[in-house]
Parts: sequence; C-alpha cells; structure tokens
Amino acid sequence: MSGREGRPRGSTIAGSTTEAARALGLTWRQLDYWTNKGYLHPEGGGSHGVARIWPEPELRIAALIARLVAAGMVMESAASVARSVVAFGLVEVELGEGITLKIQD
Repeated sequence: MSGREGRPRGSTIAGSTTEAARALGLTWRQLDYWTNKGYLHPEGGGSHGVARIWPEPELRIAALIARLVAAGMVMESAASVARSVVAFGLVEVELGEGITLKIQD
C-alpha cells in the first residue's frame, strides 16, 4: 500500500469499521456493505458491538476496490481483481483478449 492510501504495509487496524474506513478515506457504510456482500474479509466482528480486525491485505483490497470502482469498473469485477492483485502481488491483470489492466501504487 502506498503512502497515498495512508497505511504502511504490515499494518492492522483492530477496532471499528469506522476507524478502518477513516484510514482509507472511505465511509463505514462502504466497508460494511462490501463485507456483508463477501468482498472483504476482516477478522472477528459480525456481531453488534464486536470490533473487527482489519489486516493489511484487507485494507489494501478495500483501497484498490475503491480505486477500481471510481474508475468505472463494476463492483463484482473490482473486488475480484483487487483480491487477485493483493493475493498474488500482481501489477498487471489480463481482463480479456488484448485488454490488460496495469495497477500502480
């Protein structure tokens, strides 16, 4: 994750979704919705009043989803691409024949 997204690599946010959202420049509603839809996988939480733990990979995925959606990609595709980019350390993703997406931090 670059400094632009505000969190150093290896960081974790243990606490509310609001804290994680603030750190990423998103709303808690976005993170909560994306989590409920299965696009994000924080540790713990799920019950009212139980804090979630947001490991660094999930923070990176959320930040990249937001960038991809802002660029016009549909949510489902953005989540899939973001998870692949973070999980495999990709800098390019082939979306289709002759269509390659280059990811820059």
